[in-house]
Amino acid sequence: ADTNVATAAMAALLGKAALMSILWAALGVGLGLAVRHQVAAIVGSFVWIMFIESVLEGSAQDVAKYLPRNAWIAVVGPPNATGIMLDPLPGGLVLAAWTAAVVLAGVVLMRRRDVA
Repeated sequence: ADTNVATAAMAALLGKAALMSILWAALGVGLGLAVRHQVAAIVGSFVWIMFIESVLEGSAQDVAKYLPRNAWIAVVGPPNATGIMLDPLPGGLVLAAWTAAVVLAGVVLMRRRDVA
C-alpha cells in the first residue's frame, strides 16, 4: 500500500514538473521573440529570476508571490511553510498567465519589427 501512495505522489509531481517545464519553455520562446539579442534575453532572464525576484521577495512579499519563479515553486516546490506562496493551482494559473502575456508581447513586438 505504501508503494502505491509513493508511486501516485511521484507521478503527480512528475506531471506537475512536466507541465511547468512546458510553461517555462513557452515563456522563453516569448522572451526570445520580444528581445532581439539572444545573449540579452538569456542574461536578462537570469538577472530577473536570480536577483530582481529575490529582492522583491524580501521587500514586497504580497507582490512577489505572483512572480514567475514563486508561482513555479508554489506548484512543484515543498509545501509552503512561510505563508508567502500561492497554493499549487493558483500558482500554475499565475505562471500560465505570465507565459501567455510574454508570448503575446513577443508576437506583437516581432510583427512590428518584421519588414516582410
